[in-house]
Amino acid sequence: MSARELQQTWAWSTSATTGGSTSAVDVHGNVCEWVCYVRTGPGCTATVDLQSADNSSGPWASEFSTVLGTSASVVKRGSGPFGWIRPYVTAKTTGALSFTIYGT
Repeated sequence: MSARELQQTWAWSTSATTGGSTSAVDVHGNVCEWVCYVRTGPGCTATVDLQSADNSSGPWASEFSTVLGTSASVVKRGSGPFGWIRPYVTAKTTGALSFTIYGT
């Protein structure tokens, strides 16, 4: 079994918001396989992307995009390698949103 190279969670408060996460993660190209969990809480709907780039200033490209209703969960799997990654929130209503990625 491969050792985990990445475990990162981003969380948004209950306020409505849009835009890219300011806390992009430098993965150093070590992640070959990844799984991402996106969850919304009660009252929250969201449209989010997982984005990657070869440096922290971009340009950013979408790895996947998903739309979630209230109290929903989506699981996406894929392969790397990545340079830098971040979630991008296209739209989010009030309520909690979390975005977790694991990679090996």
